[in-house]
Amino acid sequence: MQIQNNVEKINFPCGIRNFPDITDKISNGRSTYEFEFPWIVAIFKNSSIEKHEFISSGTLIHPRLILTAAHIFDNYVDSNSAEEISIIDKYKNNLYVRSGDYDLSNTKESKGHQINIIDEIIIHPHFNRSISLYDNDIAILYLRDNFTFDYNVQSICLPPENAIFNNKNCFTAGWGKNGRKKLGKYQNILQVTETPVIEINECKKRIYQYEKINRKNNKNSFLPINNDSVICAGGKFNKNPCKGDNGSPLFCPIDNSINQYYQVGVVSDASNCNLEIPTFFTNIAFFRPWIDFIVTDAFNLKIDFYKYFLDEIEEDLTPTYQPKKYNF
Repeated sequence: MQIQNNVEKINFPCGIRNFPDITDKISNGRSTYEFEFPWIVAIFKNSSIEKHEFISSGTLIHPRLILTAAHIFDNYVDSNSAEEISIIDKYKNNLYVRSGDYDLSNTKESKGHQINIIDEIIIHPHFNRSISLYDNDIAILYLRDNFTFDYNVQSICLPPENAIFNNKNCFTAGWGKNGRKKLGKYQNILQVTETPVIEINECKKRIYQYEKINRKNNKNSFLPINNDSVICAGGKFNKNPCKGDNGSPLFCPIDNSINQYYQVGVVSDASNCNLEIPTFFTNIAFFRPWIDFIVTDAFNLKIDFYKYFLDEIEEDLTPTYQPKKYNF
């Protein structure tokens, strides 16, 4: 598949948080300000003319590409193919993305949201929920048209390959539920909370101890096989993603940069909502070579929209995606 790109680079640096002068704490979670994080998008299913169902979230990495979690699309795709996953016929033209959103119940925001149909879903070739709940849980959505970048529609920065964020104070944001099971309600206004990153072995130890005591699951069902493919964060009450936050970003401030963020993870597990145990996220730094490969080789697009300008020089942008080397 080779898709030509005619979009010009618009002068919006990646990963910008609007309202940089706001100093209120995010640590306990709060509603975001209007268009505070302009790279977070909402994914919907159009079930009928009048029914539009919120599915999950994702992030803009290019005017035509969304980064999200693979497991979200288990029921919407024909998984018999390999990397290029076909959308099941009854869902074609019915899966779409809204960018520039803040309040999902409001269609009269100060800057209107944009809508775009999902034309293709690229799921990591080694994603297999029956083998591991978390490994390789990453997908890229190709949209029918480019989104128009503006104050409320921009792209997120992605970290360099193998970057480490242990012990960083990072954040998650989404429209998911505010509590477990029937106690929680989906949120109309985008919510954000502080979500500190935890070293992976400590994280797995805490999760295993909790699961062994409280759920008595087989340990292979809830721990990742490849430590490098996940990043772990949260673990404090009210600091974990909940149902509906799948695909949402885990993002961290970029060192030595004012008001710019890397997306370091994608919510892969929202089952620990309101529990004092950490949550697994897909590790974006580990999958950066695969993302670059899909963007440049499959779609013939540029990575400039998610590249932080100090990370790499133009001459060194040849994708390094090598399945054997990275065990993808």
